[in-house]
Amino acid sequence: MIWDRGRNAQSCAALLLVVCVVSIAMPVERVVAQDVPANTSPPGLEASTAEPSQRFVQHLYRDLLGRDPSDDELEARIAQYQERQASVDLAQSLIRTPEYETLLVLRVYGDRLGRTPTVDELTFWLGPRQGIGVDERTILWNVLSTDEYFLYAGGTFASFVTRVYQDLLDRAPDDAELTRAIAALSDGSLLRANLPLQLLTSPEYTTALINGYAQRFLGRPANENELLSYTSRLQTGVAFELVMASILGSPEYLARP
Repeated sequence: MIWDRGRNAQSCAALLLVVCVVSIAMPVERVVAQDVPANTSPPGLEASTAEPSQRFVQHLYRDLLGRDPSDDELEARIAQYQERQASVDLAQSLIRTPEYETLLVLRVYGDRLGRTPTVDELTFWLGPRQGIGVDERTILWNVLSTDEYFLYAGGTFASFVTRVYQDLLDRAPDDAELTRAIAALSDGSLLRANLPLQLLTSPEYTTALINGYAQRFLGRPANENELLSYTSRLQTGVAFELVMASILGSPEYLARP
């Protein structure tokens, strides 16, 4: 529900559209992937020193970008990490690259609207936000609030409510939820844009999001302390990406083989 790499066709479109957007937005790291031998340290780094850092950087690239870093990227990211020893900052810096953010926008448009975003749409999300970052919650809220999404869902209040629940909570609304939402949309006490926002900030969505990150990056569900800590942060308006970076920068993630 929370994460889906998307279709092969969208992945191809991603590579093409990254080039278009980056030329408008800002320089980014090379998108062309090169396999990095598992036991080879970048030039200038001793194997005993580089191996844990190298493994960490490779995991980040594979988990976030779906590819291995190039030799130059690997060397630069290892140096960045070894200089500061700030694993959360390194994860966050990769999440803030135009490459990752472009893939994020492509995924949201593909999953929720069944199409790739136009270059203008990509520029809207990426161009004005240089150095700020793209917030997945904001993208989802905006996309699910559009007339296009309403029509794509079926064009009725019932179909819209059902689709929003399926897309965000991975389940259909129960009878009471469906009846209540349709009535509120019909009498104007609930705006269409407010329904996805309510679900995106609900405890049910937040719990599923955190568990999804923990399962994906750590291979297990989040424990009680993690749920309490991350839920508290998300309720204050912290971006999803900061919670993701915290998990990616955790000692448990760094210890992955």
